[in-house]
Amino acid sequence: MKKIIVIIGLAFCTLMSSAQQQDKRLNFILFIDNELPLIGITDGLILFKDDQGFIKDSLPFSYHVGALAMSSTNYEKLFASNLNYRILIKFNYKLFRPKYQVFNYEGEIPPGWLNEEYIIFKVYNSSNKTSKAKYLFQNGNKYIVQVIIPSKSTTLNKR
Repeated sequence: MKKIIVIIGLAFCTLMSSAQQQDKRLNFILFIDNELPLIGITDGLILFKDDQGFIKDSLPFSYHVGALAMSSTNYEKLFASNLNYRILIKFNYKLFRPKYQVFNYEGEIPPGWLNEEYIIFKVYNSSNKTSKAKYLFQNGNKYIVQVIIPSKSTTLNKR
């Protein structure tokens, strides 16, 4: 009986420590064409690129409305590498209606902005009539990204 209690206790401690290790979140609000996607965000990666555009590292994340979730190890890596490389957020958005489609998005987070209280990441598609009428999509881009933090915002070229 004592062995069973010890085994259960060890299993519980292991489970708790692994749950704590994977539960780091970054306050991150995502909008796609001014809508909050509740599902369909997959294959999330934070990319570190050098000045020549080569990927030096990547950290997987999962998106839950209002947060990017990642392991503690990756969270620490994210803030340790914050100053040395360009940081990009890359993910897929799976839309199920009116027909199944997958959109691939990538946008840069300006240096030092990860340390802010929250990040709002807005994606505007050229295929969206409202976005197309409001913003300029240069060089044939299918989408543009705007990043907002409490005190700053990246600028978009408006019509």
